[in-house]
Amino acid sequence: MKKTAEKVLSVLIASIMLLGILPIIPLTVISKASEMPTSGTCGENVTYSFDEDTGDMVNYNLGRLPLKASPVYYIYNPKFTVDSAEAMSGGVVEIPVRIYNNSGIKGFATTISYDSAALTPIEVKKGAAFNVGNIVSNLEKLTPGELNVVGYSAKASTENDVLYTVVFKVSSGAKGSYALKISYDPDNTYDGNMEDIRAQCEDGLIDVTQSSSVKTLLYAENQTAIYGDKVNIPIKIKHQNGIESISFNLKYDNTALDFVSVSSDVAEVSCTSNNGSVAINVTSLKECSDETIIAYVSMKTKAVAKAVITLTSNDDTDLLNGVVVIKDNLSAKPTIYSDNAIGKINDTVAVPICIKNNPGIAGYKIKISFDPTALSPESIKDGESYQGEYNNLGFKNGEITVIWINIYGTNIAENGEIFTVHFKVLKEGVHNVSVTYSKADTFNEKSEELELICNSGKIFACDLLLPKKDKNTVVDNSNKFVYGLDAGLQTITFYAYAGDGFTISEAAGKLGFGTSSEIDVMYKNDVAATYTVIVFGDVNGDGWYDGQDAVMVNMIANGMLTREQVGEAVWLAADCNHDGKVDQADVDLLNQAGVLLSSVDQTKPTEELLETSSEYNEYLNLIDQGVEDKEDETEQEVPETQNSNLLKFLLTKIWDYIKAILSLVK
Repeated sequence: MKKTAEKVLSVLIASIMLLGILPIIPLTVISKASEMPTSGTCGENVTYSFDEDTGDMVNYNLGRLPLKASPVYYIYNPKFTVDSAEAMSGGVVEIPVRIYNNSGIKGFATTISYDSAALTPIEVKKGAAFNVGNIVSNLEKLTPGELNVVGYSAKASTENDVLYTVVFKVSSGAKGSYALKISYDPDNTYDGNMEDIRAQCEDGLIDVTQSSSVKTLLYAENQTAIYGDKVNIPIKIKHQNGIESISFNLKYDNTALDFVSVSSDVAEVSCTSNNGSVAINVTSLKECSDETIIAYVSMKTKAVAKAVITLTSNDDTDLLNGVVVIKDNLSAKPTIYSDNAIGKINDTVAVPICIKNNPGIAGYKIKISFDPTALSPESIKDGESYQGEYNNLGFKNGEITVIWINIYGTNIAENGEIFTVHFKVLKEGVHNVSVTYSKADTFNEKSEELELICNSGKIFACDLLLPKKDKNTVVDNSNKFVYGLDAGLQTITFYAYAGDGFTISEAAGKLGFGTSSEIDVMYKNDVAATYTVIVFGDVNGDGWYDGQDAVMVNMIANGMLTREQVGEAVWLAADCNHDGKVDQADVDLLNQAGVLLSSVDQTKPTEELLETSSEYNEYLNLIDQGVEDKEDETEQEVPETQNSNLLKFLLTKIWDYIKAILSLVK
């Protein structure tokens, strides 16, 4: 019986300590009444004493007991933990961040601190514990060594699971253990009642080992060139892994580039070129450090464009593509030019006459020449910055002369529109608008003559980009957008084609061919027009619409991102239900991507879409639009005296248990 009582007492005291009521100190089972204590302490803050005759607690003192910070408070508090993992140098590793003891979290703000010399976060993915909400991070504007991840939701989540996962790229020179420290902002971490959450944090680490098994990487480095010049495209290598020979194919846009030659400083190279493609063999490759240039591919630029350089290989090699941006051959000298314009027969089109690299101008005399059988001038409007004494010498057959003098006699240095000529289009075709000036009548505030370069423009009164008949493609010539496309498209050529005499040059975005990708319609060496791709629902530009896009759309809907910040194409793509606004309905649709949204016709007008789309109506019926009525719950503060009485009650009851057990020992 005595041993049984001792075990019961031991379990009871261990339980008390686990609850944080008594300090963890060495204890001896009391077997005699004479050994019963008359007083004691409970940690640093609580003291108590007992009546010698009755054994009842008669005095207690709470002292400085910080009830809000006591161990009892933290036992059941949420805990953020960072998983530990192993990784190879030069590789990629996923690190889940989890939550435990989750009583209901509605929002959080966490920071992951890491060694930026060894690790680079490249992606943040939402986890199961926060699937009802959205997660954003500072990946786009990253402070090295500090990743901020913020979650917010309309509903609280009680899941004990992964909050989010961080994908890290490990540097090729990394080796050893790298700590991942997590912290949180208590002012922005809250529960379903919008009350601050007090949480614990548990760090993780990444153990990195060196390995020669990391795949060799070849990539084409991006270049910028001037139209008409040669450009050398560096092909670089990482993780050579002892390779001495490698073969790859380089594909390029042959409307913008012509292949010239290939050379190397660290290997022997040979090649076979075909129209738009070069097969390159690299042999006798020396030992190279990462990012060594193993080959230069020389090209001649022949059009203004953004030309994608695509690498392919049959070897077990990772490959990254590059881009050559070819700019117009305009010098830094002052230039007046006519902008291009697009119109149809009987349309009135505006043709801005502009200046760039303006050195300061106080007066000018400019002549505009055109084909009077194709264009009829209707009016001229002066530019906002170029007001003053303004004279139009009249419309002659195929010619307009405009004189302007600043009445203040000072220079105007603004670039941009000088004046705009409005033409009526009389016939189809490509019509030149020529710009020349009178040097003797164009001067600065010191009456010094100005030397200007003049560039003509064109009015394209014809079809530039046309939708294919077997597709639902919409080509918006007014706003220069192309939509009605399939998600996951790789090129525009399956959906649209260039008009007679024109060619297409397309440039994908960073994540793929999707929203904000550009299509240049080329006329000889000129960019006739640039169209922007829109895939409704795809706001990150990867060509797909899914829950990842919902995060950014949520930020737009809540005013965190403005129309000016994201651009017109992204703003239009965010309105994925076509109701004319970006709101929570668009966020909800994107969170259901792949279930219903993929069958919504992206080309329907707004009213038709909302009234006839059975898929959309079905989806709306799945969403509870009502607000659950809740009784008002008034949170009352618990007086400190009430906490004190509670503690006294607990200690008294515990002592009663101890006395009862001691009576059994006797």
